Amino acid sequence: MLSRANLLALVALVALVALDLATRPVPATRAIGERLFPDLSLETAQAITVGNDAGESLRIERREGSWVLPAWDGFPADTWLVEELIAALEQQTDATLVARTPSEPEVFGLGAAAGPRVVVDDIGGRHLASYLQGSDLPRGPGASTGMHLTREGEQAVYRAPLVPRVSTSAESWMRTRTIDVPTAAVLALRLRFAGQRQLEFRRGPEGRWSTEVGEAPQVPLDRLLSGIGSLFHSGLAEVDDLSTAGLAPPLLEIAAVIAGEGGSETERSIAIGGDRADGGSYATSPQWPEPWIVVISAPMLGDLLEAIEGVVARATFPEGPESGGGAVGPAAPGANEGSTVEGRNIEGSDG
Repeated sequence: MLSRANLLALVALVALVALDLATRPVPATRAIGERLFPDLSLETAQAITVGNDAGESLRIERREGSWVLPAWDGFPADTWLVEELIAALEQQTDATLVARTPSEPEVFGLGAAAGPRVVVDDIGGRHLASYLQGSDLPRGPGASTGMHLTREGEQAVYRAPLVPRVSTSAESWMRTRTIDVPTAAVLALRLRFAGQRQLEFRRGPEGRWSTEVGEAPQVPLDRLLSGIGSLFHSGLAEVDDLSTAGLAPPLLEIAAVIAGEGGSETERSIAIGGDRADGGSYATSPQWPEPWIVVISAPMLGDLLEAIEGVVARATFPEGPESGGGAVGPAAPGANEGSTVEGRNIEGSDG
């Protein structure tokens, strides 16, 4: 028969073993065998909220089929990023349980330095997924990306491959492509300078560019079209007035005429405004539903203007070299007077 002391020692030993089993990491090969968030799907997800203990919070909502940032006047969110996150969570069937009740959550990045909490809601506000971001998964030969996370209301830690890390920064969620231009469907390019002079280049069925008087420089125009399609902004500007940003009228407007159904044509354009102290410029698009003003960085702007220079310098226009050449960068008299795009003139030549 066990003495009282031995009985107490045995009870203590059993408790220690149970605690060890509860906190001991589970081998990463043991998948949980079910989806982490069974109610989540791309069809049911309506809003994403990312928030942290510092009180920073960001919400992304689906409105009329598009993902937007309500706190930023409905500016478009990056659809690919949003849907990548939802798809990774929805398809998370190979998650593994690594700790049931971790005694040291900091090991998994889930202590005081844990990342923000991510909540995905349906249209009624019901949580389809809610989790706290932990540390990134170790990287190595054959290792996949992903993170440790813990679900709302649980202590258990899961290893979730392929789940992308997100933040409360609005800029990280914004769609940064300034305008969407399906290059194969472009029929023409138009360059408008200071709201006055306009140059137009048409593209024929075989992809050859021309002006009213004949052939146009093919490679420079292809390069310009590619530059328009890959023109990215670096975020919303702190100014909210078109005149202050040198956009009323703009110093430069670039428009792509796109073929539509039944022989119709639509135009998508980007307007470049006044200079910034950092060498970049302000920009907007007449086709945007709101008069958002974004920032084009100095490198992006420089590449765009260089492509335009290459076109203007080699093109022939109906009025002769004067129409395609000369200083076409400055604003028209009385409109943004004394300003140029990035402080440069775009000069043509006879060439």
